[in-house]
Amino acid sequence: DELLASMTDPAQYRIDYIHYYGSNGQSPFYWICYKKILEGRMVNAYKDVFFFVDDNGVEEMKGAFYDTEVTAEYSEVLSAEQAVEALRKQLDAVNWKEIGISEVSRISLEYITVGDASRWGTWGNDLSNLTILPIWRMELGKTEEERILNRNRIIGVHAATGELIQELTGMGNYN
Repeated sequence: DELLASMTDPAQYRIDYIHYYGSNGQSPFYWICYKKILEGRMVNAYKDVFFFVDDNGVEEMKGAFYDTEVTAEYSEVLSAEQAVEALRKQLDAVNWKEIGISEVSRISLEYITVGDASRWGTWGNDLSNLTILPIWRMELGKTEEERILNRNRIIGVHAATGELIQELTGMGNYN
């Protein structure tokens, strides 16, 4: 948290998860993911902030801090039940084979960044002007570990329209 505070206002970010790696002779390290907080909810950004920490301290940081501008107001947000029903109607459009897991164990109201609000997943090379949308997110996996490993896979519905949103964010996009 001290390192985060030296770079940005720590009140704007919160740890989403900490994942431990390193077994079978590998050097152990922790992968710590911070996400921006907007209106009390996490924002799943294209490049979330990750710290890689081992015995020697922080070895590497990836991601980006960013500011937000004007946000749209939605007069109505779907209930969790309405969001699940909207997803049920669109299940055939989800690429479950590519995802490799089809169990949804939680649903949460979050935000997600998209490159072009009219075409989900179209990032191009310009990450300087992304749109933040409210989403009812379906968390993939039976266990906490499965949910953490699938955090970069976004399957959900737009919280106001019920439109299906599928994205790959965060560490899934680092080269």
